[in-house]
Amino acid sequence: MLLDLLKPGKIDIQSFVALLADLNYQSRQIKSLFGDNTRLLARKIIESSAHTGEHYLARNFSERWDLFKSAFGGGALTGLTTFFKILIYSIPASPFWAGIINSMNYCFSFLGLQALGLTLATKQPAMTAATLAGKMRSTDNSEIVEEVIHLIRSQTIAVFGNLSAVIPAVILVGLAFAGASGDFLMTPEKALKSVHDISLLGMTPIYAAFTGVLLFASSVFAGWFHNWMLERKLPQALQQNRTLIFTFGKPWVIDFSGFVKRNSAGWAANLSLGLMLGMSPVFAKFLGLPFDVRHVTLSTGSLTAATLTLGLDFFQTWDFWNAVLGIASMGFLNILVSFSLAMAVALKSQKISPAKRKAIIKSIIIKILKNPRKLN
Repeated sequence: MLLDLLKPGKIDIQSFVALLADLNYQSRQIKSLFGDNTRLLARKIIESSAHTGEHYLARNFSERWDLFKSAFGGGALTGLTTFFKILIYSIPASPFWAGIINSMNYCFSFLGLQALGLTLATKQPAMTAATLAGKMRSTDNSEIVEEVIHLIRSQTIAVFGNLSAVIPAVILVGLAFAGASGDFLMTPEKALKSVHDISLLGMTPIYAAFTGVLLFASSVFAGWFHNWMLERKLPQALQQNRTLIFTFGKPWVIDFSGFVKRNSAGWAANLSLGLMLGMSPVFAKFLGLPFDVRHVTLSTGSLTAATLTLGLDFFQTWDFWNAVLGIASMGFLNILVSFSLAMAVALKSQKISPAKRKAIIKSIIIKILKNPRKLN
């Protein structure tokens, strides 16, 4: 704009002076200062999440197959997590210690998923939303629409992969446990309570939405921790640590520093999510708040374990199908809430104009309605 002032008639002087006065006024406002710093922090957090989210987008058949295999393995491991969760809550312990032990169960499971390169579907949305928002500034609407379609397809594949593995995994583990101990994982009373807890006609949708908030919060914490680590130059400090160099050698220290840098965001996300899933119900109960968590993959494992106890005739009851509908609502709300929150923060950090947002949403709806098969 300053350069344009050199060209007569290019910029209206009165408008330019008014702009300067407005900017000067805004720079003195606490609200403006807080908003600018929040936006910059959000951008750093989203940049970290976007880097991770790129791995969750499948754009061709090969990537979709790899994503399905990864999600299938993630579902199998989550089946073991469900088994240990049921055992933990059968231990006569106080709610606090049961929550701590269950949090450790979740943390080890999620860290195992990361170490093995497996996928948990509900952890995708907060990361992929950041990836999508980061491309909106430099990509036209048609390409954004294609990315959204890839995103929807990828989410569907991941959920299907998780659920298609967690069910047989829980059945195998449950039958093995019954053969070894003579009892099923759940008593009939606990099985009926578990089914009732995930019923659609209850608090399940609210709890599922709350779980979506926790999924989003874990991605925010991951981005913040990764940014904090880089700001404090932790990788460089590790590379220059004399004790590590003397003990393990310079090449090993350099590799270890890179390993920490690459995985720090994932560690933070997994540990924070495990603690929140395990301890949020405990603290909510302590405070007298009606909140609990409902995770689609874990709840599917619980329903499978309950069905083993209640028998095949249970399939013919309304309670079973009501629980199935509850699980469907969990999948939808877990993903929708975490994705929406992440997208809102990402758009704020990227300063995407409302007009462009509306144009993109309109283009997405039109393209899907014209050709729904694109989602296949």
